[in-house]
Amino acid sequence: MPSFYFDDVLRTVNGHLDADLWCPPPKWTLWEISAKCKPRSNFEISHNQKWQNEWKGIGKDEKEAKSEKMTTNFKWSNNNVKYGFGLISDAMKMSAEGNLYNNGWKVDGKGEYEWKFAKSEWKGKGVCNAVSPVMAEKMRLWANAELEHNQASEWKSLVKMNVSYDQYHVGVAAQNEQGDWSKQFVHVVKNDKDRQYFGRADLKNSTVGIGCSIDHESYSHSYEGTADLGADAKPGVAGTPVTIVGGGEYELSKKHSVNYTFTLGNTFQFNQTIEHNVDDKWTVAVNQAFDTECLEKDRKKPAYDFGVGVTYKL
Repeated sequence: MPSFYFDDVLRTVNGHLDADLWCPPPKWTLWEISAKCKPRSNFEISHNQKWQNEWKGIGKDEKEAKSEKMTTNFKWSNNNVKYGFGLISDAMKMSAEGNLYNNGWKVDGKGEYEWKFAKSEWKGKGVCNAVSPVMAEKMRLWANAELEHNQASEWKSLVKMNVSYDQYHVGVAAQNEQGDWSKQFVHVVKNDKDRQYFGRADLKNSTVGIGCSIDHESYSHSYEGTADLGADAKPGVAGTPVTIVGGGEYELSKKHSVNYTFTLGNTFQFNQTIEHNVDDKWTVAVNQAFDTECLEKDRKKPAYDFGVGVTYKL
């Protein structure tokens, strides 16, 4: 049975459009090396090392900041419980997840803990995912709840809900930080065989969007037109508050694939990943990005970025 939690419904679309509702945009990765192995059916080890950069400031005040991040993860399962332990350059993570209830309603739980030893910072998170039995012939309720606490006695909660009825979905989600609703989203989605049509809104930032996603045998692509209705909205296409975003993935052969995303507004951004499976163990990826905004006068950030990734699976 497919999963229709709030983030699952538009997961493919968000992947095509490089959209993450809950996390800020990642740093640009210059080089990436990954290695994975699975010595036993219930035990997996992975290692990842990234060399990244980001530009801070605007115009003449722009400065490049480079960083290196190394992560080693151990994942295993025992008695229907999944465990995780991770060592990061500046932190340590632990997790455990499993089923809590399965009688009509299905409820899964997860606990996470992170300790940044260099900064003496920690945070713990509890996650609960619940799905109802079938109601009114075709309707189901999918709900997520998260509660996070840290060393500064700060609380953050996250609530998501999606109601599915046959091929239709209506969902709401919100994040609360220290008593303030920092994020609020709604979506309406229709799944139609190999097509998906959707409308959604970011209530905190006063933006609304409509779009579609189309899936073919060897490629799929998604498009969304977004209107910024806020009082301080930035200009988009031809001075309007509208921005158009598109993206997709193409399987050129059994060994080659291409992913791309573009954004057309007051400026134009394009990024692309070309991936090649050398054999059943080695994979090489090349990443490129171009941003016309960086062509403006006094900008120090280059308009073109380039990155390489290598993955080895044992």
